[in-house]
Amino acid sequence: MLEIFSPISPILALACLAVALITAWVIGRFSGRPLEHARFQTIDGLRGYLAFFVFLHHASIWFYYLRDGGWKVPPSNLYTHFGQSGVALFFMITAFLFVTKIIDSRGKGLDWSYLFISRFFRLGPLYLAAMVVLCLIVGGLSQWQLHEPAAQVIYEVFRWVMFTIGGGPNINGISETAIVMAGVTWSLPYEWLFYFSLPVIALLLGVVPPYVYLALGVLLSSLMVYNWHPDMAVIRCFWGGVIAAFFVRWSWLLRFAQSFWGSLAAAAAFLYSVISFDSVYVSKAQIVLSIAFILISSGSTLFGLLKLRVSKILGEMAYSIYLLHGILLFVLFHQVLGLERAKTLEPESHWLLLMMVSALLVVVSFITYSLIEKPCMNFALRYRSSSRGRRL
Repeated sequence: MLEIFSPISPILALACLAVALITAWVIGRFSGRPLEHARFQTIDGLRGYLAFFVFLHHASIWFYYLRDGGWKVPPSNLYTHFGQSGVALFFMITAFLFVTKIIDSRGKGLDWSYLFISRFFRLGPLYLAAMVVLCLIVGGLSQWQLHEPAAQVIYEVFRWVMFTIGGGPNINGISETAIVMAGVTWSLPYEWLFYFSLPVIALLLGVVPPYVYLALGVLLSSLMVYNWHPDMAVIRCFWGGVIAAFFVRWSWLLRFAQSFWGSLAAAAAFLYSVISFDSVYVSKAQIVLSIAFILISSGSTLFGLLKLRVSKILGEMAYSIYLLHGILLFVLFHQVLGLERAKTLEPESHWLLLMMVSALLVVVSFITYSLIEKPCMNFALRYRSSSRGRRL
């Protein structure tokens, strides 16, 4: 039986989540900003939890990394799934939303220009801001001196700016470059590969995209696969979302998913996955996780949790939480505490600090969402409106 103050205690994870939710509730209470009403509200409610679970995954990894120098999954199925299943479900969400758009566009057409522009303005601006912070941290670790030829450093930074497609190298010889961001950027090339593949996916689903987008999609996705060699075990995660996009059209499934028994079945699937598999990158684990996702995308609220206002507030900040939590962890352990002091912390002290970081992470994510993410998404929407106006 796990002790309460074990480095992998579920109780400590719940305590951090409670702090995050309270912080999000306070922000929602005093910001006064209305929430947007999306078509799939349970998915909006799920996003924030997934991003925060990835934070908990890396918070646990840091405890062991400080002591043995190995950046590896924690010795706990739960904390392993916090990270792996969290990202797998993000991939399912991506596939579900965009395949749904394609299916819904049959006979109506799809604005392919807006689709790709909106993706850039959704992912790019915050990512570029994170790259600025990454370069500043690397500069500080380098004592603002070049340890490699300038041209090589520029090339290394360029590879990071390009969403680490093909890998994120160490910058200026700093071996901890990837750990500054907890390695979270590895998932972004998979997202872009899926986006570039959308014209081909549309064609397979009976929606013929403009030939220029089809050609570009084939070219860019082929170049990525040829130069990068993505892991097919990761690619399989997207299939859960693709399948869900068809299942949500079955009325009997919607009725079941939105009932008490639907929430119970989704929760049971999550629990079974954590207990039975030590990795999400095996087919059986992905099937079980896909069942849970199909139920949630069909309206399962996990006993009302995913429809709470505070869940949706946290969900709005999901990308910021996901992208920025590694930076906060690195700054805390490497620069505020110092590695030597941080490695001597008892588990309870480690997690007490992380409870405070949980609150800080939500506050920072709210700021970056409000100042970077939301304005850039609004800009993409204004582009869509203006381009439609020019066609009329």
